[in-house]
Amino acid sequence: MRFFLFVTSTILWCTLSQSTMAQTPVGYYVGSFDPPTRGHLQAILEAKEEFSLSKVYVTVNYNTDKDFHCSVSERINMLEHMLENQGLDYEVVRQPIEGQVEFVKYLQRRHEERVLGIFGEDTLGKNIDIHGEIPGFEYIEVKRPDIEAATSVIIHPIEISADGVSSSKARKLIKAGKSTDKILHERVRGLIDRHDFYKHILSAENAEFQKEKIKETYEFLSSIQNDWNLSHINLNNILIKQTQSKQAIVDKIIRSTISQLDLKIEKEIELRQKLESHLNSDFETKPLVSNKKAGFFLGSFEPFHPGQQELLLDFIQKSNIEKIYLGVLNESPRKKLKTPSEERAKEIMKWVHSSPFKNKIEVDVFTFDYEDLSPLARSIGSQHSQGVTTLFGKNVFESNYHLLKDIPFLRFAVDELDGSENIDPQKVVVLNDCNSGFKI
Repeated sequence: MRFFLFVTSTILWCTLSQSTMAQTPVGYYVGSFDPPTRGHLQAILEAKEEFSLSKVYVTVNYNTDKDFHCSVSERINMLEHMLENQGLDYEVVRQPIEGQVEFVKYLQRRHEERVLGIFGEDTLGKNIDIHGEIPGFEYIEVKRPDIEAATSVIIHPIEISADGVSSSKARKLIKAGKSTDKILHERVRGLIDRHDFYKHILSAENAEFQKEKIKETYEFLSSIQNDWNLSHINLNNILIKQTQSKQAIVDKIIRSTISQLDLKIEKEIELRQKLESHLNSDFETKPLVSNKKAGFFLGSFEPFHPGQQELLLDFIQKSNIEKIYLGVLNESPRKKLKTPSEERAKEIMKWVHSSPFKNKIEVDVFTFDYEDLSPLARSIGSQHSQGVTTLFGKNVFESNYHLLKDIPFLRFAVDELDGSENIDPQKVVVLNDCNSGFKI
């Protein structure tokens, strides 16, 4: 499946495998990965093979008291280099600000399938305590731990033959100038060597960099003092490691600042984003789910005719849509299509560039198979706190409504209803009828 992503004025291209939409279990692997090792890689691949995981989400620790040597972005980069070309559908993300439990619940909503956590023997007990109250959550144990697990959880043991998963062992070998061939993937070691990660760096240089960034932080906090109660922030006791990267120092200053405040999630994300921008962090914090009002419009669009364009503009304006997903069918269940879906998607992008909402809302244009519509709609809906409203023309509304109506965070819009039956008026708005349904 080809996926075209267009956000405001930038076009990005990527590929989603069919397994993204498959109704099979997904994996969830948490760790510091400082650095990621061959043991980490084998644990992921063994779990994927043993439990037929359709996708593995790897989350990189950040909101902990642990003192990381590399920044979260640097660790994500190393993981992505290691996981590339492994025959795996994966996504590497930072541990969400909302927490691990909320992330698992998000995955359960997004995939509507089993979520299996992958944990090492040293962290399994702790993670059972963290995730134990999540209904249906199961655990994959990397090496059998010497603990008495609660009988209310399901644990699947797997064994790996790689030379451990110890990141600390890898760091010691790097610092000592010894071979890491048995413990680190060559692509990870290549990144480490190019950037001098985990090697002895002059502490005076790091200390001066930290001093400069702390000064910048105080100046910035002072400039926004009227909006935030920040007068009690103290950053003078931050200690650095000799092998800590400069971006890891920036991460540490931001974490230290946030940890001294009692903020709600929304305000924490806002302040993190401000600090990340001001301190030139290589990472941008984003919420787990978006608060933007989202819409979804799909069709074969052969061609994308003026009537569809007018309907879409009317929908965006009346519904105050802030992000629109435009799905282009690879093949139509109703007629044979002559133009490749990629070409039709490009024509839609051209129209978006000249449309009245250009640069005003976010737009994703992608191609997909009709049999993937239900899991696709579920996946999109789970990414928005207000759910998503799907727009259909009257000639295809009823069939698609009955296909998707049981997805809880999905609502519907149609230009007009034409004798449709068994329609829940609380879930449907008719754009040409100001008295219909709910207000989106």
